[in-house]
Amino acid sequence: MTAQVLDPIAITDSMFTACSVSEPVPSSPLWVSGTTYAIGDVRSLVATGRQYTRRTAGAGTTAPNLDPTNWTDSNAEPVGMKWVTGTTYALNEKRLYGGRSYNRIVAGAGAVTPNLDTTNWADIGAAPSEIAWLATESYVIGDKVTRSTTHRVYAALVAGVDAGLPESTPARWFDAGPTNKWAAFDNYRSTATVTTGTLTATLKPGIITGLFFAGLVGDTLRVVCKNATSLAIYSDTTYTLSQYLTGDLMWEYYFGTPRQQDSLRIAGLYPSDAQVEITLTPSPVTGTAAIGVLALGSWNDIGNPQYGFKAQPIDYSRIKTDDYGNTTIIKGLAAKNLSGECVLMSLADAQSAVDVVHRLLGNPCAWVVGNSTSYEYLSAFGLGSADITAAGPSHANLSLTVKGLI
Repeated sequence: MTAQVLDPIAITDSMFTACSVSEPVPSSPLWVSGTTYAIGDVRSLVATGRQYTRRTAGAGTTAPNLDPTNWTDSNAEPVGMKWVTGTTYALNEKRLYGGRSYNRIVAGAGAVTPNLDTTNWADIGAAPSEIAWLATESYVIGDKVTRSTTHRVYAALVAGVDAGLPESTPARWFDAGPTNKWAAFDNYRSTATVTTGTLTATLKPGIITGLFFAGLVGDTLRVVCKNATSLAIYSDTTYTLSQYLTGDLMWEYYFGTPRQQDSLRIAGLYPSDAQVEITLTPSPVTGTAAIGVLALGSWNDIGNPQYGFKAQPIDYSRIKTDDYGNTTIIKGLAAKNLSGECVLMSLADAQSAVDVVHRLLGNPCAWVVGNSTSYEYLSAFGLGSADITAAGPSHANLSLTVKGLI
């Protein structure tokens, strides 16, 4: 049995090739019939409320949604534009108001809000949960927008219009966290990529030997690993998450509250240039599928763990008791710290462990003790540090401390 740490790969846009959770993009200019476009030009079509990318250079009068030879549906609705009183709208233009999306069914202008103007506007459903930032939009304090270049959500601190990029104007915009699509890669299990129904993702991280999941919500998790060039499958495993029992197994099975496995370690993969395809089916309890942390990389041994390893759940709730004994509890997030001792049986192992720990200082990583699922409780995702002591002429002791992230 060995203790290991996953040396994670930083996931980039080019590696994250597909996902069932989309990320809003800024709306592009409208398509104009007869205009000449270059390859790669992106245009919006009000009739469909979608964006299209030009496949060939040239002009034409056929709408992009009907012209697959020259246009590709880029699968992105030009969201983020709010209804403005008195503005003239074309037929089928879409606008947001009061947390709902509306479609213009009669061309023209008006001062009646879309929710009350059923003659000119049709309610087409809830507004998107994420809205792309627009330089020309007027925002009120508290409005949230996304930036596809940073994969972050920003909340408005100042009302009005400003062309300054949210990530570059902290006086006007507060960084409120990752977008839903990228939440699994922000190092916090408390911010999860979540969707109703099945969650799928495809990544090309390069050479890896393992994965680590935390904050899982789902029924089954299938992980398929292929060679990124030949697409030959070299690993295909489905894991059941919803039949997870602990403690008194008979009691929990018949009378207890069903629990789901919320973390998973995958190791021993052939070190290949990988394409990883993930399919997470929704939880039968919540109806959703979610991944709090997804780390891909290579597992490194850091010694043989000794009895006495400790997992320490940490509560970040704010608890205050006044002079009269009244206690106020503001519920916060939680994390799990990890600490213990490992033995390194050779000087070469000691040198390797020092190099690994030193290289990963300041980098959130997955740390696990043992290969068995029975020791799942002795795992943590967070910041690790260690003391390595020469305990004898040919072996060393490693004292590990991991500060878990929320």
